Amino acid sequence: MKYPDNAENYNSLCDVFYTNARVGSHMRSPHDRSTLVSFYERMQKFAPNMLMFNQDAREGDCTMKEDPDAGSYRWITVGPNALSCGWVSPVTPDEGHSFGATVLETAPYYLSISPVDMEYLEVLWGFDFRCKLNHHEIIAEALLAEGALGGLMDIPDAKAVHFGFSLAVGLSPDVRTQFRILVQPRTFSSQVKSGQYGNEPLSVMAIMRQWSGGKKHASLHDLHQQLVQQAAPLVEERLVKPIVTPIREAIARHR
Repeated sequence: MKYPDNAENYNSLCDVFYTNARVGSHMRSPHDRSTLVSFYERMQKFAPNMLMFNQDAREGDCTMKEDPDAGSYRWITVGPNALSCGWVSPVTPDEGHSFGATVLETAPYYLSISPVDMEYLEVLWGFDFRCKLNHHEIIAEALLAEGALGGLMDIPDAKAVHFGFSLAVGLSPDVRTQFRILVQPRTFSSQVKSGQYGNEPLSVMAIMRQWSGGKKHASLHDLHQQLVQQAAPLVEERLVKPIVTPIREAIARHR
């Protein structure tokens, strides 16, 4: 995979950079204990330090991960209708997505997941900013100040309380291949009122998703690679430059 020349610096643009992959299925997967153990043992061949295991008692999701305290770590979650995986703070996006490709190449042999009952497959690029500020005001300043919507902040005594957004475009004739950008603030109205802000992250994400649409698709591994290849330049051109960088600069001005 050929990424933009500065893609290896994505970690320097935010507090935490991460890549995820997720495949959802129409049918619930009857994963028994021995099957899950065999799958996770196989994945430990690729990630020997992925030793931490837990199961969500309510949802039934089983997660194996490396130690988050290490800073950079990989994880895999198997749920009744989805398989998810990711790498927090990979050295490069290529490294992160290579792990996703390995998981999706291996999983069909153990978990009986297939493009046949696939509902969707998506890949994600995530940028988290930890800042004790009003996230909504940061978004308004960084992305909307020069536009018509930014005028809301010119109202006397106005305080931004809801400036997150999610936008998506269809990139195929049937619009089942979609590129989505999310800007997700985590500042609550009560915090704006008190002026006391937590350390929850302001997240900026790009997701390339392929819905099945009743069509025959390539293997999960190949489809994953196609989505990464299609989305990588869009992430640089439509997310990093016009959204991630201005948010980073706006936060820096208030620190």
